[in-house]
Amino acid sequence: MNLLQAVLLLCLSAIWGGSFMFMRYLSPILGPALTADLRMLIAGAFLLALFAATGFRLGWKRNWNRFIVIGLVNSGLPFLLFSFAALYVPASAESVLNALSPLFGAVFSAIWLGEALTPRKSAGLVIGAAGVAAITSFGSLPSSPMLLPAILACIAATACYGLAGVYIKGSSRLRVGKIHGIRDPKA
Repeated sequence: MNLLQAVLLLCLSAIWGGSFMFMRYLSPILGPALTADLRMLIAGAFLLALFAATGFRLGWKRNWNRFIVIGLVNSGLPFLLFSFAALYVPASAESVLNALSPLFGAVFSAIWLGEALTPRKSAGLVIGAAGVAAITSFGSLPSSPMLLPAILACIAATACYGLAGVYIKGSSRLRVGKIHGIRDPKA
C-alpha cells in the first residue's frame, strides 16, 4: 500500500465512522427515515458527480433491476436501520457493531456462493463476534425498552451489508459500462 492509498483509506474510514456520529445527532431531530434519505441523497449526488467527471457509465438500462436490489440491501435498508438504532444506541456502539458486516459476508458466502467455511474461518467468525460483543460492552449502554430492538436493527443492517456483498459477487451478469475507454472484459 502506497502513501496515497493509505491516506485514501484513512479518509474513507473517517467518513464511514463519522456517519454514525451524524446519524446519532440527526435521527432525533429529523427522524430515522429522513436521516437515511438524506444520507442516500448526499452519497448519490457525490457518485453521480464522480461518474460524470470520470466518464464512468453504469449501463442503467441493462442493470436497473440489480441496482435496485443493491441500492436497497446495501444502502437504503441499512441506513434506515442504523438511523433508527441511533435513537437508542450510542454512535460508538453502532460503529463497533458495524464490524459484524464481514462476518455476515463470510457466512452468506458459504451459504449462497458455496465458499468453504474452513475451521480457520469458523474460528475467525467466533473470535470476531466475541470481540464485537466485548468491545461494545452492552452492560454500559443506557437502559431503554428499545435497546434490544435497536441493537437488533444494527445487526440486521450489518447482515444487509454482508448479503449485498454476496449478491454483487454472485451477480455474474452485472456489467458496468466504459471507464476511460477500457471495456469490462466480461461485457
